[in-house]
Amino acid sequence: FSTSAMADLEVDSTLAGFGQWLTAKHKSSVNDIEVLQSEIAQLKDVVSAVQLDLAEFKRHCSASNQESISVTTEIRTQSCGKHVGGKPDRYAATRCGSAEGGGRAMRWFR
Repeated sequence: FSTSAMADLEVDSTLAGFGQWLTAKHKSSVNDIEVLQSEIAQLKDVVSAVQLDLAEFKRHCSASNQESISVTTEIRTQSCGKHVGGKPDRYAATRCGSAEGGGRAMRWFR
C-alpha cells in the first residue's frame, strides 16, 4: 500500500469508530430520555395524589372550624344571663356583647 492509501484507511477507520461511538451515544441518550419521561410521569401522579389529599384536608379543616364556631356560639348563647353560684352573672353583659359591656372581651368568639 502507498502512504496515501494507508492514510485513507486510517481516516476511514477513525471515522467508522467515531460513527459507532456517536450511534451508541444516541441510543444511550434516547434510553435516558425514556427513563426521565417515565420518572416525570410518576412524579406527576404523586403530585396529583398529594393535591387530592390536600384538598380533602382543607375540606376537613373547614368543617372542623365550622363545627367549632357552632359549638362556641351555642355555649356562648347558653351562658348569657346565667347565674353564677346563685348570684346574677355580672360579666354576662360583657360576654354577650350588650351595649353596656361593648362585647369587647368576647370579640374573639365571633
